[in-house]
Amino acid sequence: MTKLVRAVLVLILLMATIANLRTDLKQGRGALLIVLAGLALAPRVWRWLSGRSATTKRNLCWGLLGLTAVIELTVLLTMPTSVFHDPFRVRYQASLLASGHFDWGASDYFYRYPNNAVNAVLLAGPLWVGRLVGFNDATTLGALGFVMTNALILACAHLASRLAKDRAAAILVVAWFLLNSVTYTNFLQIPYSDLPSILAVAVILLVWQAHQERPHWAKLLVLGGAVLVGQLIKPNLIVLAPAVLLTWCLVKPRRQLLAPVTTVLVALALTLPVKQALLTAGHYQANDRYRLPAASSSSGGPSWLT
Repeated sequence: MTKLVRAVLVLILLMATIANLRTDLKQGRGALLIVLAGLALAPRVWRWLSGRSATTKRNLCWGLLGLTAVIELTVLLTMPTSVFHDPFRVRYQASLLASGHFDWGASDYFYRYPNNAVNAVLLAGPLWVGRLVGFNDATTLGALGFVMTNALILACAHLASRLAKDRAAAILVVAWFLLNSVTYTNFLQIPYSDLPSILAVAVILLVWQAHQERPHWAKLLVLGGAVLVGQLIKPNLIVLAPAVLLTWCLVKPRRQLLAPVTTVLVALALTLPVKQALLTAGHYQANDRYRLPAASSSSGGPSWLT
């Protein structure tokens, strides 16, 4: 069964890679070769790492993480980037909100994409706190991207280590982030909604696993908080509802599943009143004149920290 799951995951990875390359196979050929080479080398690297001592694995893991952090700081300090379109609109509106200016009518953008109004309100909080301690908005955004990127790396590494019951899995995860350019671009420099939403999913999986092993009410609070924040930032996380219900139907015994499944469903249900409360706090009022059809509004405005 384990081999089947691994084969399915490899197939999904290949399909996703080819789909992202689309028809531009000439430029994407190198990326595809890197993925195939990585898949071929991974088993050999795994066998070598598995034979190392626990101390060696721990030192290697933290060493790679430290190297990643150094590269991230170098990128932030020496390679400033620009934002435009949706990222610029959300950052600019969040900056206005953090300054106490609640004007949403400068353009019809947030009336067309109301979910990004929520994201602007959420982002205004960290910007306001950053100004309290003397940071400008660029520094606050850089710090936020740095913290969330490394939190995602740690969460994924810890989750991999728990599932594989071997720190070698954590080393491979950290190495993947170290070598992947998305770590230093979309995640770090221009963190789209993908970063916080992926982080939320990683926390959900990690806490769910931990609660199954040793139930505790504090873990349920973290689980519910991650679901709530993730759904506010990325509404398509509503897919968690059928996922947990399917888990409830397939996994037995169900006694240990009752608390986490209920927590996820309650957190999803709380999204609507919390979203409305955030919009009210930001003095946002919808304008149906500019509202797009549901199929369009769900795809517009990609970002939270954007």
